[in-house]
Amino acid sequence: MKKLIMLLPATLLCLAGFSQNMNVQSAAVSLKEGDLKMAKDFIDKAAENEQTANNYKMWYYRAKVYYAIDTSRTQHSLDADAAEKASIAYLNCLKTDTKGWYTDECKGTVWVTGLSLYNNGVDAYNRGEYERAIRYYNQIFEVFPMDAEKNLKRNNVTVDILNKNLYFAYNKMGNRAEAKKYLTKLMEVGFNDPKIYLYMERLCLDEKDTAAALVNLAKGRDKFAENTDLINEELNIYILQGKTDILLKKLSDAIEVNPEDQLMFYNRGVINEKNKNFTAAEADYKKAIELKDDYFDANYNLGAMIYNQGADMNNAANDIKDNKKYNDAKTKADERLKQSLPYLEKASDINPKDKNTLISLKQLYARTGDQVKYQKAKDDLEKLK
Repeated sequence: MKKLIMLLPATLLCLAGFSQNMNVQSAAVSLKEGDLKMAKDFIDKAAENEQTANNYKMWYYRAKVYYAIDTSRTQHSLDADAAEKASIAYLNCLKTDTKGWYTDECKGTVWVTGLSLYNNGVDAYNRGEYERAIRYYNQIFEVFPMDAEKNLKRNNVTVDILNKNLYFAYNKMGNRAEAKKYLTKLMEVGFNDPKIYLYMERLCLDEKDTAAALVNLAKGRDKFAENTDLINEELNIYILQGKTDILLKKLSDAIEVNPEDQLMFYNRGVINEKNKNFTAAEADYKKAIELKDDYFDANYNLGAMIYNQGADMNNAANDIKDNKKYNDAKTKADERLKQSLPYLEKASDINPKDKNTLISLKQLYARTGDQVKYQKAKDDLEKLK
């Protein structure tokens, strides 16, 4: 027995298609009237129906509806992902609009959704919604090729910035593999931020891979030779391993090759200070300053080291019961404290806004009884708050 096939009249098929197109038109009218909820309802129905689901006109009005929701102060709550949906709709309109009815408008507007996605991604990250932030950031990669005028770049939204933000999000999620992937991308393009090498080093340390951590620090120091964070991080690893002798040997060899490199003397001074070899550290810091008199770090480190020595001597003097021995020890402590003054003052001249230097100077002036300079250091600190 043959099955009967029911053929719908052509008029019914046309009416079905007409009904769905009416949803698109109704969305357009509601949008124009400012009724975004109604516009959203109509365009969602059109998007769900197979007859209009991939129609360029549907995508065009869906983009406009969701972009309006995203930018509305009063109706933004209609859809938390409005920027994402607007971006996808604009891109799909560009793909399906083969006759170019809306191409120019979409190309001129789609980049704005990229900017919204970025800002919404930052907000999502700050709320701890890391997966949503990652989704938004990844959608922006789809927008870049359509941004011929580089408007996103002019608003500081770049591939590198997105890769950095993706690292942060994956790192917060505890996904080391993905976090390392995005740091690697930044390293490969020479991203100008020394912190990415610190981030990679710490991921390696989390995985108990000290060798890889040191390799990444070395890469960072090749690019950012004077970055103290990278230097100190490398020092700390070698110190924890009890291998500061390796660094000292490296630096001494480098100094023999280039005795005019103040950075090598500074670095060796840092290691000697950490090893409590203060005499050698003082000599290295002074040599670094001799080679570069406006070397902030060398002036500050030398001044701070001498100041701390004087403070320790002063504390030790306070424990002495014999008056004569106490007075002798106190005199030597005060003299050592005063020896830190020219270096700390020089550091403050080089960088007047450095808080640590001003704090040290304020304490030093209080000890030496210089009320005028004490007040100035205090006032300068207040200005930085």
